[in-house]
Amino acid sequence: MKISKENFIAAWENKRLIAGALKAAHVWPHYDSYEDFFQEGVMIYAEMLEKHSKKSLKEVDKLSFNKILWHTIDELRKVQRISEHGTGIEEAAQLFEMEDWDNLLVIKREIAKMNERERVVFCEHMLGGKSMVAVSREYGIPLRTLKRVKERIITKLLNIFKH
Repeated sequence: MKISKENFIAAWENKRLIAGALKAAHVWPHYDSYEDFFQEGVMIYAEMLEKHSKKSLKEVDKLSFNKILWHTIDELRKVQRISEHGTGIEEAAQLFEMEDWDNLLVIKREIAKMNERERVVFCEHMLGGKSMVAVSREYGIPLRTLKRVKERIITKLLNIFKH
């Protein structure tokens, strides 16, 4: 959809509406991707001004607020889903792209040192590709605990291979 310069400027000038929608979605200015969400909000608001030019400004503002809010929530859910399914997969893949086979022996030794929960997270989630939620349900381990264990594993392995 083509957006007119006037509608884009009007959207940019109504920063309070966009910031309010982000605040309603619990995205605060200190959040890493706040600026990205804000720019998307400006674009959505400008599109809504273009699409609903026959409606009153108050009505367009209300529709825009809700659309920005739900778009932001959907994006946050995508980020959450990605982090649940593969936060450490990229880091683990970096570890396995090593040229030296001796590093695989180091990993094997580290797996032998891991406790039961660490082995479950490493084997089932990081290597096996199961979601954290599925692992949590299957083994009866709280999701928060699994996330902490996963962070600990990644940190430990990255520290080993940095030296």
